[in-house]
Amino acid sequence: MIEQVMFFVLGVLVATLVALMVLPAIWHRAVRLTTRRIEAAVPTSIFEIHADKDLQRAGFALNQRRLEIQIEALRDQLMRGARTLEEHRLEAIHIGEQLAIRTGEHAALSAERDALATQLAETHRALEGRIATLAEASVALAARDAELQAANAALGETQRLLSAQEERSTSLSAVLLERETQLAQARAETVSHQTALSDTLRQLEAVKAGTAAQMEALLLKLSAAETAAEAAGARLVTLTQSGASAEDLSLVRTRLTEIAERIAAASAVPAVPALVEHIPLANGEAAGLSVSDVAAPPEKPISADEAARKTQTRATAS
Repeated sequence: MIEQVMFFVLGVLVATLVALMVLPAIWHRAVRLTTRRIEAAVPTSIFEIHADKDLQRAGFALNQRRLEIQIEALRDQLMRGARTLEEHRLEAIHIGEQLAIRTGEHAALSAERDALATQLAETHRALEGRIATLAEASVALAARDAELQAANAALGETQRLLSAQEERSTSLSAVLLERETQLAQARAETVSHQTALSDTLRQLEAVKAGTAAQMEALLLKLSAAETAAEAAGARLVTLTQSGASAEDLSLVRTRLTEIAERIAAASAVPAVPALVEHIPLANGEAAGLSVSDVAAPPEKPISADEAARKTQTRATAS
C-alpha cells in the first residue's frame, strides 16, 4: 500500500519536473504568437491606416447596404403582411356580412321550419281526419255495394219481367195486327153494305115517289109504328155501341122486320120488308133508320149518310 502511494507520489513529481522543463518553451511560443497577432492587427504605417480605414468604410458601407436590403426586404415583407392583413380584414368583414346573411337565413329557415312543423302537424291531423272519413266512406261504400247488388238483382228481375212483357207485347201486337186485318175486312164489308144501302135507298126513293099519295092517308097509323121502330132503332144503336151479341142484334132486326111488315101490310107496300132486309146493322150505320123515313115522301131524294145521321139524331133524342 505504501509502495503504491510512493510510486504515485514519485510519478507526480516526475510529471511536475517534466512540466517545469516544457513550460518555458510553451510560454515563449505563446508570447511570440500573441506578438505577431498584435502586430498584424495594429498598422505600422499611414498607408496601412488609410487602407484600414477604407477597408472599414467599405465594410461599413457593405453592412449598411446589407442592412438597407434587409430593411427593404422587411419593408416589402411588412407591406405584404399589411396587404395580407388588409385582405384578411376585408375577408373577415365579408365573412361577417356572410355570417349575418347566413344568420338571417338561418333565422328565416328556423321560422320556416317552425311553420312547416306546424303545417306538418296540421297535415297529420287533417290526414287522421281524412283516414277516419275514408274509413266511414269505406263502410258507406260497402253498404252502397250491398245496395247495388240488391239493385242489380232487382234489375235482373225487372229485366226478366220486361222480357216477359215484351213477349206479351209481341203477342198483343200480333193480335192487334189480326184485329186490324179483321177491321179492314169489316170496313170493306161496311163499304159494300153502304153501296147496297145506297141502291136500296134509291129503290126506296122510287117506291116513295110511286106511293106518296097512298102514304098520306096512313100517317096516323104509321106514327105509332114509327115510334116503335125508333125505339127499336135506338135499342139497336145502343146494343151495337155496347158490343152486344149477334143474337140480340138478330132479335132487334127481326123486330124491325116485323114492324116493317106490319107497316107494309097497313100501307099496302109489299116491297118494304124486302128492302129492310138489306139495311146493314154493323157499326151502328143506318141501324136506326125508321119506317117513317122509308114511307114518308121526302121533298127531295136523300143520301144514305144523311138518312143515317137523321136516324141517329132521332134515336139519341128519344
